[in-house]
Amino acid sequence: DNTYVPVKKESPEMKANAEKVEKKSTDISSIFTPEQLKVLAEAKSKGVDIRKIANPKLSAKRMKTIADIEADGKNGEQINNPDFGEAEFDYLAANIKIGVDVSQVLNPAYTVMQMTVILAGIMEGLDINKYSNPSLPYEIMAQRRRDMLDAAWCDDLGIIEGTKYV
Repeated sequence: DNTYVPVKKESPEMKANAEKVEKKSTDISSIFTPEQLKVLAEAKSKGVDIRKIANPKLSAKRMKTIADIEADGKNGEQINNPDFGEAEFDYLAANIKIGVDVSQVLNPAYTVMQMTVILAGIMEGLDINKYSNPSLPYEIMAQRRRDMLDAAWCDDLGIIEGTKYV
């Protein structure tokens, strides 16, 4: 039988692209754990841009939390940082989920208590720059916030300077 069978020749470019694809698929499974890969696949199926959650240094649980936030249309990518402690990560995630702007407390050096004092000051309209320093214990931060509130109330009520309004 002299039937002509075309032979498909691979161009060097095609071969290089095939090798890149093969390498990428090999690389991703060597970078992420099976649990992380599952989270990435689920996130992708929900329309989440997986570049925002893909961090091999994060646990699968954290990646899922960020993916859920992103799927809700909120910015979970801002907490894609393995340096946050567990409590701080959970605190930030909970606040983002309810619509709180956490951009001023995204320093992994802050504790949950410090973050709380800073966010309270923001909601009260205070100049948080006067006490938002991760090296300050939260008790000092809280006292500075209270002093600023006292001063603001005294100014608003016309109370004589130097007296305490409680």
